Amino acid sequence: MGGGIYKYLGAFYKWHFFYFSYRDFVNLFFSVILSILLFYALFQYLIEKKILNFQSKLQAKYFNYFVPTLIPILLTTDHGRNISLITFHLISFYLILNLNNQKFLNLTENINKSLLIKVSLILFLFFYIFMWKLNQFAGFGLQGIPNDIFTSSLFAEISKFIKFTYGFIDLNIINLPEIKL
Repeated sequence: MGGGIYKYLGAFYKWHFFYFSYRDFVNLFFSVILSILLFYALFQYLIEKKILNFQSKLQAKYFNYFVPTLIPILLTTDHGRNISLITFHLISFYLILNLNNQKFLNLTENINKSLLIKVSLILFLFFYIFMWKLNQFAGFGLQGIPNDIFTSSLFAEISKFIKFTYGFIDLNIINLPEIKL
């Protein structure tokens, strides 16, 4: 922050759009959506439905503990680590709220009654858990090497399996056309 806010904003723009491509910035954008905004929307929904409640005396105290965790993302460019830090603090912040057990049970019963919602949630959780990653760089490639948040371990294993299967079939069963995998 030695040059003030204008140099910081200029450095932010230069870092994201000069040194890296727009694809890298889109990866960062999806990292923020999948890690911070998704949890914020979920917990905000639970608060609006009165499933999670603030204790009136402690509401300001909770907020005072959460706001300082937002400062690192404004001061550094180590995005993946900072997004992860904010996400953990956001989840911790909301989990200390009072849970209305009866309303939570009613919500789970309503989810269980609807097959479409239940299957959609299971599919969403599967894809959310296994199909993306938030590493230190949050999708930014270094030294021209692409780094995508959607190349998680499951995607990597599926790709390895497809390459192995192709090679096995090509060597042992039938001659397949050459494809650069």
